[in-house]
Amino acid sequence: MNNASKMIGPNIKQIRKFKYLTSNMVRSGYSPNSEFACRYCGKRYKWKSTMRRHEEDECGDKEPKFVCPHCPYKAKQKGNLKVHIRKHHEDNPNGSAPPSQT
Repeated sequence: MNNASKMIGPNIKQIRKFKYLTSNMVRSGYSPNSEFACRYCGKRYKWKSTMRRHEEDECGDKEPKFVCPHCPYKAKQKGNLKVHIRKHHEDNPNGSAPPSQT
């Protein structure tokens, strides 16, 4: 797995083209109390398993790997694809057909 960020100075990490994260900063929207941090982007998680999933499947410019068999929709998490299929492609309780596109 390649590193999505690089160190550009002591305690300064470049996380995007023009955004920098110093070792004492907490990124906006990220909890400083979360124990597990992504080693590539700094996003923090309460659970190690969630952080691992983020690193392996979501962090950076990774393509979604779960593809809807009914339409062009793609998801990075299997659960999100299941919700999409249930919401858009399964029969509605009233018997009418679901919308054809997302």
